[in-house]
Amino acid sequence: MYRHGHSSSRHERFRCRSCRRVFQLSYTCEARKPGVKEHIVDMAFNGADVRDTAKTLKIGINTVICTS
Repeated sequence: MYRHGHSSSRHERFRCRSCRRVFQLSYTCEARKPGVKEHIVDMAFNGADVRDTAKTLKIGINTVICTS
């Protein structure tokens, strides 16, 4: 892994040498954090509606709709 510049919000980016993927260690967008997609799916299976899911995870309603 090596440094690969900065994002527009000035967070440092990294690139994996083996898979060549670029990622950040800290995100400003809550929806990009690891595990958020799994939480959305779990909450959907447990009967939570879109607004409750968005409010609980501190993400937008459209993000919940597009992800699930």
